[in-house]
Amino acid sequence: MPEFRVEGLSQGGKPVQGIIEAENFRVAKQKSQLMAMQRKFKLLRVLPRVTFVYRVQRGNEKPIPGEQKAFTKEEVQDALSKMGFRVLNIKKKLVDLKMKPPTTEIVTFVRVSADLIRQKLPYNEILQLMVNDIENKTLRDGIREINNELKQGKDSEKVFIKQEGVLGRFTAHMLGLASKSGNMAEIYDSTAKFLERQAEFKKNLKSALIMPIVTLIALFGACVYYVGFIFPGMAEIFVRLKVDMKQFPMTYATLQLSAFLQDNFVILLILCIVPIVIAARFFTTERGRFVLDKYMWKIPVIGSLMHKTSIEIFFSSSSVRPHGLMLRGAAGSNVTYVPPSISQSFR
Repeated sequence: MPEFRVEGLSQGGKPVQGIIEAENFRVAKQKSQLMAMQRKFKLLRVLPRVTFVYRVQRGNEKPIPGEQKAFTKEEVQDALSKMGFRVLNIKKKLVDLKMKPPTTEIVTFVRVSADLIRQKLPYNEILQLMVNDIENKTLRDGIREINNELKQGKDSEKVFIKQEGVLGRFTAHMLGLASKSGNMAEIYDSTAKFLERQAEFKKNLKSALIMPIVTLIALFGACVYYVGFIFPGMAEIFVRLKVDMKQFPMTYATLQLSAFLQDNFVILLILCIVPIVIAARFFTTERGRFVLDKYMWKIPVIGSLMHKTSIEIFFSSSSVRPHGLMLRGAAGSNVTYVPPSISQSFR
């Protein structure tokens, strides 16, 4: 979830600063205003944590480009200057799109991590190796942030849950749970198995549905093209012959529909695109995903198949189901246990 820095002044004139997490800037602004009212300080500004692109140079060496997340340009400049670099330029990255990494990359990360955990390798070294090895930029940046925050001593479960946009909600929760379970390798293996089965099911479902969907789209497009462009040309013959088209109700209605489509093509196109964009935006929210999953299972045949297959995939990962959940329930929210391999790595 994006981070925002809240800056303000207390009643005594002292600066107040804090960091909050929110879905977007509007929500962050609302949270900041509510916080200012509750804690009685004057809100000055809310700054999002964004990506800055920089070029630095040390002595006469070749300039080095790079990226760094920060709240302000000055923070990046001060940090680079303290490291002994001469800052050539710093600017905010205009387009900072983060595409979700493919499932295969996430599965590889989880499986390799499980193998290295079995070899008793310290967890911080595992994450550093994965950062150097993974090619997908989004996943690499996510693992780097996990490694940095664990080194700062933050709660491991919260650190992983923070990256659920990159790893996926299930994966982030399971890896966060594994860090407190004392049996990391087993839970990592079971999580990878679950992801593989889920990816295989989605692939088979898409391959089964792609032909009917393409056929429906082609038929719909052919009908629209026929009514909107081909039929009017054919109807001109009857007009030239001065035939009363009202004698043929179906033909007359089709001709009227064709004229309506031609006259209002742009408006109809907008009316079709806008609801799709709004629906796509809604289904990316937590409420939208809940509504989508709720009604998707009610689709005849396909919904029942998806429901049963999801249950089968989940329960086939026996270590994820009973072991992980029982450990979470036994540990409770206030009790944490970190295996020696992790605690020793980040001390």
